[in-house]
Amino acid sequence: LQLSARKLTSFTASGTIRSSRHQNEQTSADNCYTGPKDSRYVVIGIAVAQIDPLSIATILNNPKMSTRAKTILAAWASFDDPVTALLTVYGTIALGGLVGLAPDFVPEGQTSVNWTEYFIDLFWNINLTLSALGTWYLVRRSTTWLCVTVCGVVAIAVDRFLMLGVATSGLFLRPPIGGFIISIVKIALIVAATMLGMMLVGGISILHGVMLGVVTYCAQILVGLLLARKLPRLDRLHLAFAQQNGLTAIVLSLLLEVHYHGVVEIVAPAIVVVNVIHAMANALLDRHTVEAHLRVENL
Repeated sequence: LQLSARKLTSFTASGTIRSSRHQNEQTSADNCYTGPKDSRYVVIGIAVAQIDPLSIATILNNPKMSTRAKTILAAWASFDDPVTALLTVYGTIALGGLVGLAPDFVPEGQTSVNWTEYFIDLFWNINLTLSALGTWYLVRRSTTWLCVTVCGVVAIAVDRFLMLGVATSGLFLRPPIGGFIISIVKIALIVAATMLGMMLVGGISILHGVMLGVVTYCAQILVGLLLARKLPRLDRLHLAFAQQNGLTAIVLSLLLEVHYHGVVEIVAPAIVVVNVIHAMANALLDRHTVEAHLRVENL
């Protein structure tokens, strides 16, 4: 279902980029969009098709949501965020090989991805994960050594670009320093938002951003209602209206802008649109819930 949502969002991204390419006449020939099979049409949709876990933290304080719905939403966001980042990088490479279009970070003259190197990279990611798992088992009772292990894994992953390894290691490498992590992430959000603003000096594509943001939110509604069809009605609505974008979408758009010119001018307004719709939809939902409870109490 989540992949279906990403496909729907990617379809809209394809149309918005094709429509906006006439506004980017100053873009070099190497960065021009080549057609409907261009892999960048997919990754721009993936970049916004995720629920930001930092934003979700505020929703989890909503007393109108049941404990079950909060648990599902927290797990959904925690899983969706790293998967989106991985799909943006690895999915681009894999898709480029399948359709015969190499992304910008594939060596010049290579028309398809070198699958041997791809699987070697996958092997080292798995090796890093297994090494982190073994180390965690040995030091899991010591907060200090857990922090040292996390720093070591992150350092190796950054040096060797092993994104899959560091993402999967995060499933079990969780030292009890949640408050510190939240503070660091908030600082990172401010820095990323500032960098995004600097990239928008040439302007934004409002129409295309609005289209992408609306379809992204609608995709979440569709997936949320289908996924939570066995939950109570109020929980289904809370999950359906949970789509929010934040740090992950900003960072991925900055990453994609390096290779695909014009991404940030579409993704930036899309992030704003998604969050505005989220605020309005949830405000109306909470208001409706309060009114319904009042009617029940007056009976």
